[in-house]
Amino acid sequence: MLDAQQKDQISQLMDITNRSKVLIISILMYFNWDQEKSMDFILNAGEFLSEDLIPESRRQAAEILLRQEEQEQRKLNQSQNNNQGNFQKQKSEISQSQINNFYNIQTTNDGIDKPDWIQTKNKRISQIKEYMQQLENQEWENMQIIKERLQFIQNSQNKQQNDQIQVRMHKCLIGMNNNEVTGYFNCIYQLFFQNPELVESILSLSNIFNKEDQNSQYLNELQFLFGSFILSNNSFVKDSNIYQIANRLNKMIIGDDQINFAQQYETHIDIITKCFQEISKQNQVSIFEQTFQSFINQKKSGQKSLSLKLEQEDRSLHLSLLKQIENLSSLKQQQTCKTYWTFEINRSGSKNQELKNNQNNLDYWFTKKIDLEILFSTVRADKILQIFEQNLNDENIKEIKKLQQIINSLHIVISLLEIKDLIQKETLQNLKIEKETLEKQLLTYYPFNMNIISKDDSQSSKYSYCLQATVIQIQQDNIQLFYIYIYNFYEELWYRIFDKEITVVNEDIVINDTRKNGYLLIYIHQSQISRLKGYQQTISEITRKITINQGDISQELIQRYPILNGLSTNHIEMIQNSNREIIKILNEQLNNEFNY
Repeated sequence: MLDAQQKDQISQLMDITNRSKVLIISILMYFNWDQEKSMDFILNAGEFLSEDLIPESRRQAAEILLRQEEQEQRKLNQSQNNNQGNFQKQKSEISQSQINNFYNIQTTNDGIDKPDWIQTKNKRISQIKEYMQQLENQEWENMQIIKERLQFIQNSQNKQQNDQIQVRMHKCLIGMNNNEVTGYFNCIYQLFFQNPELVESILSLSNIFNKEDQNSQYLNELQFLFGSFILSNNSFVKDSNIYQIANRLNKMIIGDDQINFAQQYETHIDIITKCFQEISKQNQVSIFEQTFQSFINQKKSGQKSLSLKLEQEDRSLHLSLLKQIENLSSLKQQQTCKTYWTFEINRSGSKNQELKNNQNNLDYWFTKKIDLEILFSTVRADKILQIFEQNLNDENIKEIKKLQQIINSLHIVISLLEIKDLIQKETLQNLKIEKETLEKQLLTYYPFNMNIISKDDSQSSKYSYCLQATVIQIQQDNIQLFYIYIYNFYEELWYRIFDKEITVVNEDIVINDTRKNGYLLIYIHQSQISRLKGYQQTISEITRKITINQGDISQELIQRYPILNGLSTNHIEMIQNSNREIIKILNEQLNNEFNY
């Protein structure tokens, strides 16, 4: 039953926002009747917030309260209490705790844990998976990616890489000198640099350098690395010793075997956490625990992991997650959703030995935005399953396979004819047009048109996540390489980072490469994007000013931006000297060209 204060809150918000009572009550309940947070949410959401986007469980809970209020009002207005009134009263009596339990993201009454629902769900998934596994890979989309991959492999085998100084080209990112041949280390620390809380904590540390203490040495080098990422006008960090120091602290010995990136990622997170503990920086110890979603590994005696392992044979992120519902029961008790969710795509677990040896990866489909409410609500899970079932049937699969086979054949023919130059250009162009026409037809089907699922996602504020980065793994013969795609929300651009090489890439390249070779998907909570965007904007502003000042790091610049206030003066001086050296070399090169 609504009390007097709650009634006032509803009335005030209705007057201010001009929204329906059901929507107002739903949002107030979501924010535990915090009027200020509710009003901010409604005003910030603007036209994107509508009553039809309210999850079914929340709307029903709000309607129950509303009916109770209406019935109470009628009871007060009636002079007589007839049998109908008594019936209505009995029907409406429900405790506040029952409403709260019903509203609590359907963790108990929704049926997500009921064996009969889970059994039915798994049968439906099994049928959907059979259809998904019939789909061929879209090989025709990977030609540019394959060419660039071969170049990466060639560069990694070149022991005398070009370390020539180059001026920073991108305001938000620079690379790292090739410390090890696979590139995994650079990917890990580029990911760390995209965590504003971690970067600010590291840069704020003071008096941490101690030659006798490896933990202090590590944090000192990490501060220098992050400082260089921001202040250096070189295109890559050249003089960092963090790789060597981190390896001394790394208890996972890296030999000739294949590198497990997910394990190394967690290992380096553990290194940072333990270093914080050793120097008694307890406030920073919980950074990863508070921001990274962890998962219980059922196969390792309940051991926690920061990445949820999924199988590429599922062919779809949504399908993999639906399979995991019963294994994620511990998450249902959490009151808040963590900032980052990390998904590891198991590309090596195939039963097909040929697939293992040659990395003949299966296309794994995913969306840029995902509503993780499917893990906690049978209503949401059933809707996604229904979309699969409506779009994957014998007739559609037959047409998809027909189109794929023709497109793949045309792709091979066109590639050969371009190399051999056997036919007229007009004929070749007609073949390309035919191929493009067929590709458009294919985009009307799922999973080639992922908007079929995205449009149905409610994108509720609590469960809405957006793709932030993907890690790519290449395996060819005895070579294993890693590189990373990172999205800059401020610039609205995708960047690819492979050691020292940083390139702005089209989103189609990111999606296609990740679908084929993606190893790790990192999603960020929708509510945290503005925080990350502001951080990325600050980095861009700082590097732009340094570029304008020809690499000079002024005291005014340090004082103006709080993120730099705690940076060691020794590190600033080292970076400043490196910047001056770069400007000096560039000036000499310009003078030589003019004199020549």
